[in-house]
Amino acid sequence: MKKTLIAMAALAAAGVASAQSSVTLYGVVDLGISHGSGNTANWTGMTSGNINSSRLGFKGTEDLGGGLKANFVLEGDVKPFSGTGATSGLASVNSNSNNTTVPSAAKGGFTFNRSAWASLSGGFGELRLGRDYTPTFYADANYDPFGVNGAGTNRIFTNGLAGNVNHLRASNAVSYFLPGNLGGFSGQLMYAFNNTASNAGVTKDDGKYLGGRVGYDAGPISLLVATGQTKSAAQGDVRTTSIAGSYNLDVAKLSAEYSQDKYGAANALPNEKQKGYLLGAVVPVGDGEIHASFVSQKATYDAQTVEAKYNQYSLGYVYNLSKRTALYADYSHVSNKGSAAFALNSAVITAGSSSSGYDIGVRHSF
Repeated sequence: MKKTLIAMAALAAAGVASAQSSVTLYGVVDLGISHGSGNTANWTGMTSGNINSSRLGFKGTEDLGGGLKANFVLEGDVKPFSGTGATSGLASVNSNSNNTTVPSAAKGGFTFNRSAWASLSGGFGELRLGRDYTPTFYADANYDPFGVNGAGTNRIFTNGLAGNVNHLRASNAVSYFLPGNLGGFSGQLMYAFNNTASNAGVTKDDGKYLGGRVGYDAGPISLLVATGQTKSAAQGDVRTTSIAGSYNLDVAKLSAEYSQDKYGAANALPNEKQKGYLLGAVVPVGDGEIHASFVSQKATYDAQTVEAKYNQYSLGYVYNLSKRTALYADYSHVSNKGSAAFALNSAVITAGSSSSGYDIGVRHSF
């Protein structure tokens, strides 16, 4: 009898421990047909991630007692049209293990390249270690009606005519997040190591990242200020500052962002500055939403002789078949000036010309 009671108590304790922790498998499958047109070459094909990036992930949490929790996320990109893994975003805003920008293959083996971190959270906030979004990315993504996906992607996210780690993710990062009970205020501070030896010469600091953001969300109002810097000997360090906000009128949610990237004298275009702004709107219509945005950005640099500027107009519609499944269509047009040569959906253009693109598809989340 005594042994039976002990066994029952052990099983009960195991059940309690199990109830205090959980692991969830989740993902998004987004597939569509896309087209891009330009004055040199057009492109049409099957694409993925036009309104939400296709992904597969695991997340979990364990209640450690006393309000303390252990958490983790492992999440990677997938390309469902080919069944392969992929590197999310453009090559110019992706980073390798030491946070330097590198060319990235369009497909390959599955990796947890989107997010890979562990954290402790509680009344003090959250301390997170690993690969994660940078503070300035929240301005690019959360205030873009297209969520930096598809033809309508906010081109500020791709940092105009170049690209840097500040606008997406950093590896080897240590982040602190403020607790969520501060009357609508939020904040994040991130530092990322570059995992490089001290005898690496002038590049020994390349890839080190430091950034932060402060936000306020209350009722219909949302505001965010963010900044970040990535060390780079070749580019003279890259500093990004973004200011964004939105106001929900119920009949429409209006948003705006201003962002600036500054490079140093060592950059290929010395002391280059890229300044851009976005105006956007999301309008609920029945079981769907209309998405619209206007983006303008220009680059200036020492001894500049040719203008480098573009304007982008985007319009889209998302129809929700259910809470998890949606049909979508979007269209975008870019007008380039001077040396600017933005092309949409893999089209090929010459500098100063225009490009347009569209996406039509379906997205399912689980």
